[in-house]
Amino acid sequence: MVTIRAGSLDDPSVFRPSQDIYTASAQPWDYMNPDLPKSAKLPNQ
Repeated sequence: MVTIRAGSLDDPSVFRPSQDIYTASAQPWDYMNPDLPKSAKLPNQ
């Protein structure tokens, strides 16, 4: 797993999330794509 801040990219729209992590602490107002896999915490590497 590699973490890159989207703001550091020349064109962040090229990259799409592959999963939602830390969903156990997600706020109710935060939109999560229902098509992406979810992990309550950081997935095992």
